[in-house]
Amino acid sequence: MNRLPGVLRGLAHRRAAALLILAVALIATATAATGPLYYAAAKISIMRDGTGGGGPLNRGLEATGTGTLQDVLATMQSQVDSQLSAALGPGPARRLFAAPIRDLETQGTWSLSQGPVPVDWRAGVCGHLQIAGQCPHGAGQVIISRPEAVLYSLHPGERLHVTGWPPLTVTGIYRIPAVFGDYWFGRAQSTYFQRQYGGTSLSQPEVADALFTSLATMQAAPAAAQGTGVLSYPLRVRSVTTADVPVLQTGINALVNSVVLQSWYTGR
Repeated sequence: MNRLPGVLRGLAHRRAAALLILAVALIATATAATGPLYYAAAKISIMRDGTGGGGPLNRGLEATGTGTLQDVLATMQSQVDSQLSAALGPGPARRLFAAPIRDLETQGTWSLSQGPVPVDWRAGVCGHLQIAGQCPHGAGQVIISRPEAVLYSLHPGERLHVTGWPPLTVTGIYRIPAVFGDYWFGRAQSTYFQRQYGGTSLSQPEVADALFTSLATMQAAPAAAQGTGVLSYPLRVRSVTTADVPVLQTGINALVNSVVLQSWYTGR
């Protein structure tokens, strides 16, 4: 059975703090402004500073759930999109949030390290990496990080053995990127590149960098194969108006407390 996580991160996590602070900031600006045009400009400036500042989790929503690799994302997106639309209204939901960045995450034991290694598909990942070789497109293809390639003397064309998967063919070697942009949505440090950002070292091979694969690999997985689905909804910061602040505040609160999402999560 699929499970939508209790994790609706980002603006949902901030609803009782940052969005409330944002509303207070707008009121303070109103009392300080000397004219309606200045007031409107100041409100928008403060609002965009508030929604655009900080990390990517300050500028969007993230939902995660577990289930079969074959259907967890489709089921999640149907539920979350429906509830987001209900919470904000169909028009504001489409205007304020971009389409989600889709992600499937699994893990297996790598024969070379004898430890866990993430096997992940993230939509558009190759456009955010420098790759020596080719982006994986076919089933059973992966790219590996340069630190892993150096550690294990790996090259494109070699085959990797990870439990739960058929042999995986290396098509390229990627450089660890700077991961503080919105595309990574804070997952890179905790999930993809733990050697670089998680405080471990190459002398601890049990924490391996992600093997990024193709959607075809995930779709070819056995029907019962389990994984984590992730939907990251970036906030369209420049589309947010002052009138949207209370809509976001009440809507995100409604989304987090959605009976539909909670019942799906608990399996009731």
